[in-house]
This record gives sequence, C-alpha cells and structure tokens, in this order.
Amino acid sequence: MCVRLSSLRTLALRQTLLQYRRQLTSEGSSTTVVAELLPSLYPSLSLRRQMASRQPRWEQPTKLSGVELPPLQIYNSLTRTKNDFVPLDPEGKKITWYACGPTVYDIAHLGHARNYVSTDIIRRILKDYFAFNVKFVMNITDVDDKIIIRARQRYLLAQFKSQHSIFNDATFEETYAAWKAYVVKNLGLIPAQTTTHDFKTVSEVAYKNVIEGKSVDGTTVPGEWEAKIKMHLRTAQAAADGLETFSASKTTPPDELSQRVIPHYEKLFFEDMHALNVLDPDEITRVTEFVPRINKFVEKIIEKGFAYQTEQGNVYFDIDSFEKFGNAYCRLEPQNRDNQDLLADGEGGLSKKRSDKRSKNDFALIKKSVDLMFPHHDNELAQSEAYWLGEEGCATKNHTWVRYFLHMGHLSIQGQKMSKSLKNFTSIREALTVGEDGIPAWTSRMVRIVLLLGSWKDGVEITEGLINMAKSWEEKITNFFLKAVDIELSAKGTANGQPSLSNPLSSALEKAKKETDAALCDSFNTPLVMQSISNLVTEANSAISNDPSTDIALVLSIAHWITRIITIFGLNGNTSPNTTTIGWEGVAIPTPAQPIIYPLSQIRDEVRRQARAKAVVPESLDKLASQPLPATPTPENLPYINVYQTFQSQVKIALAQPTGIETELLRLCDSLRDTVLWDQDIYLEDRDAPLPALVRPLDASMKAARAAKERAAEEKRLAREQRLAEEATKKAASVEKAKVQPQDMFKTDEFSEWDENGVPTKLKGGADVPKSRRKKLEKDWKAQKVAHEKWKNEQK
Repeated sequence: MCVRLSSLRTLALRQTLLQYRRQLTSEGSSTTVVAELLPSLYPSLSLRRQMASRQPRWEQPTKLSGVELPPLQIYNSLTRTKNDFVPLDPEGKKITWYACGPTVYDIAHLGHARNYVSTDIIRRILKDYFAFNVKFVMNITDVDDKIIIRARQRYLLAQFKSQHSIFNDATFEETYAAWKAYVVKNLGLIPAQTTTHDFKTVSEVAYKNVIEGKSVDGTTVPGEWEAKIKMHLRTAQAAADGLETFSASKTTPPDELSQRVIPHYEKLFFEDMHALNVLDPDEITRVTEFVPRINKFVEKIIEKGFAYQTEQGNVYFDIDSFEKFGNAYCRLEPQNRDNQDLLADGEGGLSKKRSDKRSKNDFALIKKSVDLMFPHHDNELAQSEAYWLGEEGCATKNHTWVRYFLHMGHLSIQGQKMSKSLKNFTSIREALTVGEDGIPAWTSRMVRIVLLLGSWKDGVEITEGLINMAKSWEEKITNFFLKAVDIELSAKGTANGQPSLSNPLSSALEKAKKETDAALCDSFNTPLVMQSISNLVTEANSAISNDPSTDIALVLSIAHWITRIITIFGLNGNTSPNTTTIGWEGVAIPTPAQPIIYPLSQIRDEVRRQARAKAVVPESLDKLASQPLPATPTPENLPYINVYQTFQSQVKIALAQPTGIETELLRLCDSLRDTVLWDQDIYLEDRDAPLPALVRPLDASMKAARAAKERAAEEKRLAREQRLAEEATKKAASVEKAKVQPQDMFKTDEFSEWDENGVPTKLKGGADVPKSRRKKLEKDWKAQKVAHEKWKNEQK
C-alpha cells in the first residue's frame, strides 16, 4: 500500500514500535523476532555485491566480563545458523522481546496457533528455565489492507441487505452479475457462458485434477495455487460473499468501518490465545496508537535521503540510495530480492495497481506483507536501520538494528500451508470445540504437545502419525502421574525423605536432567526433551512394576521434576513451575473429594479382595464399614460423604445375608466403580493384586469410550430383536403355508387341469405343463405334504 503523508490511516501500517523500541534499548536487551539492538561494526566492503548472493556478515555480541550466562545458542534467521545468545543487559538477566502480533481482520486458525504457541513455549523456557527477566511486547496491526477490505466487504454486505429486504428478481440479477464476475476473474477454466445451474458439472470437469488432489495439469503435486482454486470453487456460488476486493480498492471506506471490525477480531484472538494457554503480552501496542510517531519516522527517513515522495503523494524506500551509502538490504533472504511475486504480495491488495516507484524493488514505506522474511522483515530491518543510522549509540554506516531474529516454521496439512487467504484452515475455536462424540478434535495440551515434538523453526506437517504420537506421549505421561499421585497418597508419613543415590533410577533422573539442559541450550530443542522425559518414565514404570515398594522418594522426585518441565512448557495450565503438586490438570480428583474418596477406595479394595478370594471375614469388613467419616462434612464434600456412608451401609447389609455374600459384595464394588463414582466424574481403575485401585478423574476419552460401548451394546440388542422378529414372522408365514392341503396348493388361475393329487397337468390355455416345470411342481407338492402332515400332528 502506498503511503500519503497527509493520511494518518494509510501511514500507520507496520512500524508501530519504532520509538518504543528505542526506549527498550536503553533499558536492556531486546531479543526476538526483533531483538538485541546493537551498533554495527560492519566494514564498508562491496555490500551490494555480497547481498546479491549471501547474507551480510554477522557479528557476535560480546559477553560482558563477570556475567554468568547459560551456554544457550539460538538459531538466528540473520545467519541461518546457531549463535551464542548474549543479552545487552550488563547483568545478563533482562531481555526485551518484540513479537509481531495478529492483523485483526479474521478469526485465528491452527496456523496462527503454531506461531503463537511456539513463541509462548520459548518465552516460558527463557523465563522459567533459564531465569531471564523477559519483557514481552506484542504489536496489534489494526490498520492494514486486509482490514480495510474486510471492513469494506462487511459494510457493502450490510448495505446490500438493508437495500434488499426481500430476495426479488432485481436482487437476483444483481447477485448473479457479481457471481459471474467472480467466476470470470478467479476461475479461468470455467467457460464464460456457464450458469449457476450447470456450474457444479462444468467445474468438476474443468478442475477435475484439482478436485482429485492433483495439480491443475495433473502432472505434479498440488501447491498453494491449487489451494486457491479450491477456495474459489467452494465460494463461487455464494454470490453475496463474492463481492469484489478490486472494487474495495477503488474507494477506501470510512475509518469507523474498520473500527467495527478491529475490536471484534482482537477480542476473539485473545480468547483463542487464552484457550491455548498462551501468556498475555506484558505490553500490547497498536499501530493506530503510534500514528504521530510513524509520521515523524517517515519524515526522518526522507530527510536522510533513503526515501522519496512521489507526485501522487506516495512514499517509497529508496533501496539504491540506502545501499550506495554502504548499508545492507535484504539481510534475511538476499536470494529473493528480485522475486517480483513476493514483492507484489508485500505491497498488499490496495496498492498492486500503482506504479510510481523509481525502481521496481523499492517498497512502500511502512508496509506489512504476509508472514515472509522477504519482503516484510527485510523491509522492516532496512527502514529501521535507515532511521537510526548515525543516531546516538548507533553506527554512522551500515548500522545493524537487530542481532537475533526468530521465525517459526509453518504448519501445513497435505503439504499446504494453513492460511486465511487460502481458507484452507481450521479455526482455533473450531478445533477446540467438543464434537458429537464428546471429544474435541484438539485440546490445548494436544496442540502444544504436537508442536513440542517438532522443531520450532521448521515446518510442521499434521499427519495421523504425528497426532497418534502426541496422544501416546500424553497418555504415557498421564498414566505415570496417576501412579505417582497414588504412591504419594499411599505413602504419606511412611516415605523416606531422601531418594537413594545408588538406585539405578537416580542415574536415569540425572541423565534426563543433563539431556534436558543440553537440549534446551541447543536452540530450545524440545523434541529431545520430550524423548528424554518419555525414556525416564519408561525406566520409572519398569521399576514400579518390578518392585511396587521401590524407592518411593525417588519415584516422587522423578514425578516432581517432570511436572516442573512440562509446566515450564505450558502443559499445565496457569500452574507455577515451582508447584509442589504432582502432574497436570486431569490427574487429581476434585480437592473436596480427596480426603473422602481415597479412604473409600481403600475400604473397597479390601472388600473386593476378600470377596474375590471367597475368604470373607465378616468381623474385619464390619469394622471397615463402621469407620468414622474421614472428613468433616461441608457443602463442597457432601456428595462424597453420602457416597462413603451409603457404601458402608450396603456392605453391612450384605454381610447380614445368609447366603451369596461374596456375590453381593462384588456387585456393590462394581456399582461403586461403574455407576456411583462414575456419576461424580471419578473412576476406580482396578489393577492386579497387590496394587490398589487407581483413583483418577474421568476424562473425555473415557466417557466417549463408555458411550461408544453402550451404543454398540444397544445396536447389538436392537439387531437381535430385529432378527428374532424376522424369524418369528418367517415362522408364522411357514405355519400359515403348512395349513394348506397339498392337493389345493396349485388350484389357481395359472392352470386348467390337475391330477388326482392336485399337481397341475395343463396350463391355463390348455397346453401341457412342460416336463421340467411339472418335475419342480411335484417336488414342491411333496414338501408341502410333509409340512402339512407335521402341522396336523402338532394340532393333536
């Protein structure tokens, strides 16, 4: 989009935080997606020739004497390699981080979740594992071509609806014309004479390859172009939604139109982030809040000779002038500097038609492209470095504005990047919504685990295998936490205070800690940490299975350490990493239930053990059934108190029976597990002796599994009833048929003569019954005779 100095709205597009960042640098370091603002010491050596083929030289920040830093290396987009991370803060503790936030013109999708959740994971690791003091600032782009277009579309649609209260012939003609224009513009293989009536048939032929998941010509794998075609095919018949974005570019709508869109989508964005357990930014800045500073920013770049204003009032960055002065352009992706497709995409939907630049590569100042290093971030670097060049504390030539630049990899499905513009996305709220089976397609934790299993900087391809891997990892850790909580509760007051250092598990824990530290220092290598945790759980499970009385303190130490790491990763809600509780949400039953249900489960364990062994000792069970309440009744725990007392009473009644005591006790134990506590969202998972039942909260998958089992049982019952009914109907028909005497069974209009037994000899027209036909009739007659005789005998 071209910039007019007289227009605040069109100026305020991308550099929201420039003055703010200047303040940040005076406070400490700034890491990022835009971090570590340091003066440049670049020599002036043919930078223009270097930039044509490779990234400019990058200088490692100097570690200040006496500052203790972790051996952390971060993959840096400015070098495409891992660099030692050195903050500017003299004490090596403060980090200020600027992150690109959303352009609020639509709902967020899983592709956005990939970016913001991965950013959140790294932020949490820096803050809670490496103990940096992180100040996190996020920008909200609330002025942008996409916002203007979306606002215009909503305005035009609302206006159209208000002017057409009924769908009459005139409305149809107007909508039809818009539909035709949309098809002609976006679906070139569809003949111009195609109507709404035959569109489906024609499009299925014209774009057969695309619909079948191939490229347009059917020779290669599909790409983003094919994804766009699918989008247009899906929307072509929605006339009201087919309003032209080109027409929106001709007349910019009033500012208030955009302001109706922005708060709505910003609110939805943060609701989605909270649902994904993404921490709020420490500060939020919006483009519109910095318009005056942006104006001054643009003016200073013009004054320094690195930008120019055209006769049309547009302002462009002068790349040639910038480079002649000894500065570097295209630090991130120099290989793309002449890519006209990317350049055009970076200009935005409202300015692609304008061409008043001195050079085709010059860019409209203060512009946001999609989510590409080039031209978006390369342009951002260039204009910011141009602004600060020669300012206090900055180099007079080739000033380097940023030292560390992080870019999250894309999330894709079937090789296609998720994108709003392609409309091939699943929104975050859709993904987290509970389905008909009671289970959401995704949970917040599942999204995070999937991303933790992959590198933050590389693309993530969502496959069934990856999803199953994440589910298996989550289930494995959950089951270990359940065991650990059970051990902790069972061992209260008896556990040894310190774990044994000679136990092999102790070595496994230390190994996991070292692997985790090395992995996180290696550019936040979370996949290795996830594997290390899984291996440690395998070791712990094996020790518990081989020796249930294994070093309890050591098992609990492992559980607490794993809890700390998964909490740092954001897998444990808003819980502090310093929590003393084991596990994540979904491991412990409600707090009011704990002092009641755990003792109740122990009583049930003993009742069930004696009943299964057919060795009931009435005196011992009566003593258990007479134990006092383990907690004082309160409004919160009253439902659990009632369950406790009811079970005790039922056991006493069963013990008073003259016979069948064991059977009744087992029935009571099953009922407590399958019905009573299930209705309280608690489940007792029976295990092989001598292990007690595992007390755990119900989760969605358990409920869904039972519902599926009940549906299957109901379907089986209905199928059986139907089969029995069909058999009964068939039997009744057979009985009615058997009542007929064999000599009368063929007395129909089809025949004209019969023999003495009633078997037909002539057809209706007088012709003899063919031999083959007569043979079959005689066979049927004999069968009927047998059936009739049997029926008569049954009547006696």
